[in-house]
Amino acid sequence: MMQGTLIHRLKTKIWPQLPISDHFYRAAIGAGILAIICLFAGQAPSSRALFFLSWALACAGFCTWLIKHAINLWKFEVSKALLAWLHAAMLLGAYLLSRWCVALTLGLPAKDFDGAVAVMTILCACIVYLAMILLGCIAVAVGCLILAPVLESAWLISTFPEGERLRQYLSMKLGIRFFKQPSPMHKPSGLNLLAHLYGGLCVIFALVESVQPILDFSINNAQLTRRVAYYADYHFQERYPGIVPGQRFILHDNNVISVAREVESKIEIAVGVIDPLKGITLLSPYR
Repeated sequence: MMQGTLIHRLKTKIWPQLPISDHFYRAAIGAGILAIICLFAGQAPSSRALFFLSWALACAGFCTWLIKHAINLWKFEVSKALLAWLHAAMLLGAYLLSRWCVALTLGLPAKDFDGAVAVMTILCACIVYLAMILLGCIAVAVGCLILAPVLESAWLISTFPEGERLRQYLSMKLGIRFFKQPSPMHKPSGLNLLAHLYGGLCVIFALVESVQPILDFSINNAQLTRRVAYYADYHFQERYPGIVPGQRFILHDNNVISVAREVESKIEIAVGVIDPLKGITLLSPYR
């Protein structure tokens, strides 16, 4: 009996009844302290590994906390409607961005590249989602930074019994309940917001560091757009008059034609004019 009680007390002490995000933050802070100790002890590899572990745990804590609140918001019909409209706006923005990327990269009308626009819309949607998540994390982090000192100051004010008039005045003017007398069950949430701020900054750092590689892989990669267009829009149409067998081409307005070929794993495109009776009468160099 005593052994069971002791084990229960140790378990409660080591793993108290806290949200899972708080446990991630506690572990992140512990890993960060160990990383600093290893850094001063001259253990650079261990310090880097512990700093990375602290960063990963803080990101996990912030994401867990954010997902929990997102699930709670999903219960309201207004939140669902706003999210649906936001999702539609993001998809529209991704579609317009993909058309702009295709036209800019190929130098040809985007309306003639339905396949490339469709594929690039998926990539652009991922970029738009990433940007919205980044903006959301920044907004939450700024909110935590602003609210943390406010909540801590309010809690400190509430600890002084002689500040009853001030508490009543602030409560009446601002309508903030935490200006009431503190109770044993009440804990200041300012420190929790600082923990969320730390986790939010870690997530923001990860997103910012991943933006440039994602852009270089997707919309900044001209060969990717060309290759998508090469396989999705440029087809063999050997029965078309004036076309050499084996040529991949697209017929644009006003008898303008673009021909694509693959040379040394690179896609090159030439633009010219075609006459159904005479064939291609003018063709620019491949580039």
